[in-house]
Amino acid sequence: MPAHNPPSRSKTVTHSDTRKVPRRAALGSIGTVGLASLAGCLSVFGADPVNAEQNTTDEDETETGGEQTPARTPTATTQPDTSERTPESISDSDPDVDGPKGLPKGPGVMPGDLSPSRVRFHHRFNPLNRAYVGPITSPPTNEWNPYYDDPEPGKALADVTVHNSTIEDWVVSPPGTNYRMDSLELTVDDNRVFTATGGLHYRDKCGFFGVNHLYVRGSTATISLGYSHDPSCSESKIRDGAGFWYGPILLAGTLNGDFDTLRIALLNGNTNFDGSTSDHTLEFEV
Repeated sequence: MPAHNPPSRSKTVTHSDTRKVPRRAALGSIGTVGLASLAGCLSVFGADPVNAEQNTTDEDETETGGEQTPARTPTATTQPDTSERTPESISDSDPDVDGPKGLPKGPGVMPGDLSPSRVRFHHRFNPLNRAYVGPITSPPTNEWNPYYDDPEPGKALADVTVHNSTIEDWVVSPPGTNYRMDSLELTVDDNRVFTATGGLHYRDKCGFFGVNHLYVRGSTATISLGYSHDPSCSESKIRDGAGFWYGPILLAGTLNGDFDTLRIALLNGNTNFDGSTSDHTLEFEV
């Protein structure tokens, strides 16, 4: 519709030009009517005037898809990319397992009333709430299992630590191919310090393995490893970092006392644990 403008007040009337006012006011009114008519004609032909304050695009709202982080760079899709890709294709910074963020170290000594977490699907990477990178020591009692005797005084798995690799050391390894096997090899030195080295699969760049449980029963020491997520990673970062990789891992600790066997179980994230028993456990003579 044609715009209706209020009477023009741009001309200030003074005593010296009172005789000229009626004529100039009339000309101004004629000009105003002419401009309004021209705007109406343009509107008829579809040439609507552009409002400079109107937002002509909604790209920011559309691209973010409701993300809670305003500073997030818009991407073409909000779906996680689970296709094969190299670790270098991920732009976000990797979690620093030894840096100031840190992964859960644990209580120092595992409480005797805690039992290993129950896992229904061992091959899945559903994160466990309890996973410690240590150092952590086995409990002096086995309260968690009334059928297990307590270890002898001073007998323990001491200062067990888990050293996860970072994404720079990972390689793409899709599940089900059995191209790379989850495996560990054990060495024990004269001071009873053991080192288990090998490789495991990681489901996303925020993933890590830690001690879920450890205990001593007779001459056997057992460590249960669990897969979890770096607590500093947001849900969106975990989704964006989804993939399938294989990377090095190292466990270390000390066998305080006389042991015959060291058992290392993988509670979850077990895609193909090479040489394990039916309960997803590797056994080593020490």
